[in-house]
Amino acid sequence: MDHSLWGTLRKQNQLTREEVVDQSNGLISVKRLEHIEKGDTEPTPYDVVLLSQIYDKPELCFNYCSQLCSIGKAITPIYEFELTSTKDLPIITLELLDTLNSLSSKKDRIISIAADGEVSDAEKKDFKDFVTGLEKMELAIKSLKMWAQKNISD
Repeated sequence: MDHSLWGTLRKQNQLTREEVVDQSNGLISVKRLEHIEKGDTEPTPYDVVLLSQIYDKPELCFNYCSQLCSIGKAITPIYEFELTSTKDLPIITLELLDTLNSLSSKKDRIISIAADGEVSDAEKKDFKDFVTGLEKMELAIKSLKMWAQKNISD
């Protein structure tokens, strides 16, 4: 993650470091925030969650997991998110439906591949294509969840 991002987001929200500390109820210190912004200190997952809430950027958590967390890097496909703006609901919905349609068209093939409990060499390419479709679906679902988290209040 780009360390200059943290200071940029704070400034975009027109906040001083002291105001971020106040909004965090003192859970992060001015000194720690300064070190994170300068790149002297890596933010912890806790810092990322806290700052993503203060800056109203839920996508920061996903980016942290996919780029810095050892577990997240191993299990999360890396997709770039535009951190300065989230996608609009119509775009997310169209991506989700397009991916769903693509997976639906492959339904019969994946059933055929899975029927014998093995993936033969001849079936590997189709199986990998299906898994790629699932990863795209996962991204669309995460995008929709982030949009909802940012735009729908309880």
